[in-house]
Amino acid sequence: MLEKPRLEDEKIFACLSSTYGLAATGLEFLPIGYDSAAGVYRVRANGQAYFLKVKRGPVYELSLSLPRYLKAQGIEQIVAPLPTITGERWGKIDDFTLILYPFIEALEADLSDSQWIEFGAVVKRFHTLPLSPDLLSLLPKENFVPHPALSAITRQLQAEVSRRSYDHPVKKQLAEFWLDHHQEIGTILDRAEQLGRKLQGRTSNFVLCH
Repeated sequence: MLEKPRLEDEKIFACLSSTYGLAATGLEFLPIGYDSAAGVYRVRANGQAYFLKVKRGPVYELSLSLPRYLKAQGIEQIVAPLPTITGERWGKIDDFTLILYPFIEALEADLSDSQWIEFGAVVKRFHTLPLSPDLLSLLPKENFVPHPALSAITRQLQAEVSRRSYDHPVKKQLAEFWLDHHQEIGTILDRAEQLGRKLQGRTSNFVLCH
């Protein structure tokens, strides 16, 4: 969200105190992120920085439970949400959910060879770590074929773009690009569905993917 949520700073300070036990001394809205229903802040408290997500609407519980579980299993590289005073995964203010994380400064640098090795080892642990029955029941299962609704929209556009004309400059530009790659796009759609059906016929272990 690029615009600040309609939630008073005073309420956020109060929730951080009552829910997380933080006596926050600073709150800075950060106009970043791809979640249109959430705003993020840098929180200053006790000489430390925290990353606060203020979200409106339902919370995808698995996105919080899974990192907490992986962190608890000793994967220290995971950035997991911090628990509230009572051990909950988030706090509440009116219609908003508050989720608190450690603040990680972004680093614009290439990984060293040893860091790449460490990264690969962490990813391997994702794929091999046994999960609890509760988490397994929440995990979506890959079916390997494009979602029917998205596939139908793409095929509809594939059929219409060659027989319609567009006046809007953006639509016209997209149509021209699509027509230039019409055959290639059709091949990709067909191939994705063919390969997906082949994968569906194979037996594989149900593991966590990254």
